[in-house]
Amino acid sequence: MRAVLKVGDLVRWYPDDGKLFNPVVSAEMGVGLVVGFDHEEDPIVFFTGRQDNLNPEAYYARDVEVLNESR
Repeated sequence: MRAVLKVGDLVRWYPDDGKLFNPVVSAEMGVGLVVGFDHEEDPIVFFTGRQDNLNPEAYYARDVEVLNESR
């Protein structure tokens, strides 16, 4: 069971859509910080490794894994 996401959680991208997990792509994304939620309650995450896009983006909640929960 996945943890409930909250603003401030430290996460990593871990796609859960039936595709083969690619650790290289996940490592390139780096860790992310949940900064909010969209209208579908999916987290808006700022990933440290996304040099191509410095703006936070929404990701499916099923595709991010909590590394460290905020308080």
